[in-house]
Amino acid sequence: MNRLVLVRPTEAHINEIRAFKEEFLAHDSHTHSTSGLGRFDNIQEWLAFVRTRNNAGTLPPDSKYVSADQYILMREGEPRILGMINFRHSLGAEGGHLAEHGLSRVLLTCADDNEKSRKTIIACGGVFERLAITGDERDERYWIAL
Repeated sequence: MNRLVLVRPTEAHINEIRAFKEEFLAHDSHTHSTSGLGRFDNIQEWLAFVRTRNNAGTLPPDSKYVSADQYILMREGEPRILGMINFRHSLGAEGGHLAEHGLSRVLLTCADDNEKSRKTIIACGGVFERLAITGDERDERYWIAL
């Protein structure tokens, strides 16, 4: 079995990104951890949006977003996307990730209706902190010791 790798999405992945999105939408599923992929009809526009989030200097001044890196999970040598993760560089009002080295723990969040992410986080040692509600968003917060 080929090892799993995280790679940054590029134009070379457009067909796979489209197929990943269509598979989720066909099953009435949410595209969690995808930097809003479900809201974009044009994959090129989504890639451009993802790039604006790479560092704080490229975010619009009035942005509600924090800088973040978007990754796709694939098996090395295979084109199919298995999943995505959005790694936020700082904590924002709506949650985020810590991008520092030498941390003793990390915060993971998932929508309260995302059962698969919840189970994965708990299986990796996630300890529930609280439910964070912002507008219509309901996110569970878990801490994992490193």
